[in-house]
Amino acid sequence: MSNGQYLRLRPGVYAPVPTPFKDDGTGGINLAAFDSIVSRIGKAGVGVLVGGTLGEGPLLERDERTTLVRSAKKTLRDAGCHDETPVIVGIFGASVRECVAQAHDAASAGADAVIVVAPAYFAFVYGKDKTAVAGFFSAVADDSPLPVMIYNIPFAAGGIDLDAQTLIGLSYVSVKLSCVKLYQTAVEALDTRDFGLLLEAQQLQDLITTADSVINKAGFLGIKTAMCIHVDDKMSGGFRKPLQLPGTTVQEDLRSGLQTIFNHENTL
Repeated sequence: MSNGQYLRLRPGVYAPVPTPFKDDGTGGINLAAFDSIVSRIGKAGVGVLVGGTLGEGPLLERDERTTLVRSAKKTLRDAGCHDETPVIVGIFGASVRECVAQAHDAASAGADAVIVVAPAYFAFVYGKDKTAVAGFFSAVADDSPLPVMIYNIPFAAGGIDLDAQTLIGLSYVSVKLSCVKLYQTAVEALDTRDFGLLLEAQQLQDLITTADSVINKAGFLGIKTAMCIHVDDKMSGGFRKPLQLPGTTVQEDLRSGLQTIFNHENTL
């Protein structure tokens, strides 16, 4: 990996940003809606991940991915949090060569890191060969101008599931954590024996568990749909085909089932 100018990834939460599409039949990216989400995330002190699974990264064209990175960087700069908010971008090449090319695109657009998943198509050939799998990630990291995060997502990578031994042997591996604040609240409560704080952590966990149960019924498509309902209706353009918008019943479940947790978020 060559040296370059990028923000160092800090421990904390990195939020995947959905890619909003226009509802005018063109299927183009709705940058106004995208920028609104990025601004909201950046002002909350959270890192930004664009073009990942939730951002429908594998369905984006190469120039669209760089457009999202540039737009995210500009939005964060305009919001006054550019210097504190790293931008990670998903790359989904079918080969080392393509992944490295996408990493160079990301660097030229101003990204601070890339997150890489093992190619799925030929997983039936190389997926059981731990040396080949590790070699793929090492080769990408060696030639990437940006730090590389490894994305272990077996169901989207032809069943390739990285074990601890493989991960330990690789360089440039970072881990994205979620629910850090909730975890810290519970630990602080136990350390200080502040049972009022522990009750707060338990109540937050109940909210999250309830929301998870609603989202899980809708699956991956439910997250973006819920954001359209509760956060920004400019995301009404739906998904890039072949992905499909959930049906009316699912949308109503997302509307009613997630109202409590979004009400809570708006008080923070």
